[in-house]
Amino acid sequence: MLLAASFGVVVWNVAEGRPYAELPSCGRLLPAEVVDGVPGSASSRAEGGFTSTEDDELGHLAEEGVLGFLSCSVGGVDAHPVHVIVSLYEYEDGGEVVEELHGELEDELRNREEGHHEEEREEETTVLDWRPVSAGDNGYAILFEGDEYTDGSAYGAVFFATVNVTVTVSYTPGDDGVGDAEALDFLADFAGRVERQLSREGERA
Repeated sequence: MLLAASFGVVVWNVAEGRPYAELPSCGRLLPAEVVDGVPGSASSRAEGGFTSTEDDELGHLAEEGVLGFLSCSVGGVDAHPVHVIVSLYEYEDGGEVVEELHGELEDELRNREEGHHEEEREEETTVLDWRPVSAGDNGYAILFEGDEYTDGSAYGAVFFATVNVTVTVSYTPGDDGVGDAEALDFLADFAGRVERQLSREGERA
């Protein structure tokens, strides 16, 4: 028992912070000062909420160790150029789930650095550009083009992990003339804002 407890402490120390026990609301995670200036957004209001494992009737939380997720959209009534999903993972198991999660993310980032993109193998998608980001651990921003959901238009995403949480931000530039480099710059900057706000507003275990 002592060994397990010590192992857990080591994992959380490596993750540079105490685990999260509860996520903030969309309004607290994405207040106006965080989402202000989102390209293509007609509104600075974040909408959405948290879904726990018990409330997940569609089975989106089937992944082992997931406790729930916060889903937030920013944009006008008819369009959401930015969508944020924050997934909360188990933190009372000695750190085993988080250790495995971070290992998988490290492998994924290494594959991208070597030019291997899973989306190009499994979907009709082209990776236009990508780059590592400083937010969280093993974070990166990536820009795609063409799939069944976007009618061939470009769209971007940024992904990172911090302690027992993963964050995914998707971004649809639309017809605003945003270039590839600008889209990646926005995603990298926005990821940093989300990480800082999550650290301030999330409840720690």
